[in-house]
Amino acid sequence: METLPIPRTTIIALVTAFNEAETKIRCGFKTLEEAEAGLTQAFGEKWHQFDLAYLVRQHRLDFKEPGPLLDHLKRNAWYVLAERMELRRIFSHHRVKELDEQLESGKGLPPITEEDILAVLQGTMASLTTYREEAVKEVFEFLRPHCSRHKTTELEIGKRVILSWAVERKYGADGFHINHHTEQHLRSVDNVFHALDGKGLIPTYGGPLCDAIKAAGPDGSGETEYFRFRCFANRNLHLEFKRMDLVAQLNAVAGGNRLKPAT
Repeated sequence: METLPIPRTTIIALVTAFNEAETKIRCGFKTLEEAEAGLTQAFGEKWHQFDLAYLVRQHRLDFKEPGPLLDHLKRNAWYVLAERMELRRIFSHHRVKELDEQLESGKGLPPITEEDILAVLQGTMASLTTYREEAVKEVFEFLRPHCSRHKTTELEIGKRVILSWAVERKYGADGFHINHHTEQHLRSVDNVFHALDGKGLIPTYGGPLCDAIKAAGPDGSGETEYFRFRCFANRNLHLEFKRMDLVAQLNAVAGGNRLKPAT
């Protein structure tokens, strides 16, 4: 049986199709490279936030549907925006937890437009009083003793507190880390003491207390304007208050008679 040659027009069509596809792929990769470089330059480079190839591999994304990749990029962009707006320095611990959950799921995140960013900033500024009131109550609950043999001591904060599982030694280096789950609490404590003293928000993103703990030497001790502290190898943080007048204000607002059962 005689084998017929492949028609010449088919060969030409295949060559043309390949060359056209190659040109489009090269243009597409170049566009993606430029997009990735632009995002990295604007938002900064942290892990693989805007590494498009990594995101595609890690999450098994489909080139046919850009939606999931854009969702990842949107969440990563909002993470950076929230850090730049220093929302963790302003929010109560509960609000920060809600923010983290929203950044993780992407649900309810506004579009990234000038109007939406401005709306978030305006809403945050308008709610500062509410966030402060929430933070005062949260800080009191965080600091006051629980499960005490003397129930009356649970109604107010004293001169010193011991916070369990709050710190740990740095691996292979002198000094201590702050436990991830405790850091926002300590930032809130610092924020509340600044607010009670009429000084507004903490002056740095982490706050003087967290900054001092991270900078402490091998003995883990130090102090700031409002606190003395010492970190221990058993992961306890001993915190002493230097301004008992501010502690009294905190007790008056969030503790004391407010917690006493009705007689």
